[in-house]
Amino acid sequence: MVTAAGARDDGWMAYTTRTRAEMARALARRDARGLTYDELSAETGIPVSTLSYWQRKLRDEAEAPAFVELELEDDAADAGEGDGAIEITSPGGYRVRFDSGVASEELRRVLEALPC
Repeated sequence: MVTAAGARDDGWMAYTTRTRAEMARALARRDARGLTYDELSAETGIPVSTLSYWQRKLRDEAEAPAFVELELEDDAADAGEGDGAIEITSPGGYRVRFDSGVASEELRRVLEALPC
């Protein structure tokens, strides 16, 4: 939930609580209609600072790496084949292969560097 403040006629601040979904809808409307933060603020009553904060927050969340479930294939091990190597193919098509004895820190550094 988001609490936005706005001045009332009597000088006190009025607070309105909005959900993440409401903020996302307002910002999507801004993008679709080509509005500035000032214009959207005038339309919705949401302060410009709140709009820009949520624009950044939602963008950063969208850019955050997503977790992908790994599926382990036992076929090669069951058949007595394979060299014990670890091979990972990212959704972006990058393929990385490691010896089974790779250090977890080295594996982590390589995976973080992939532009998935």
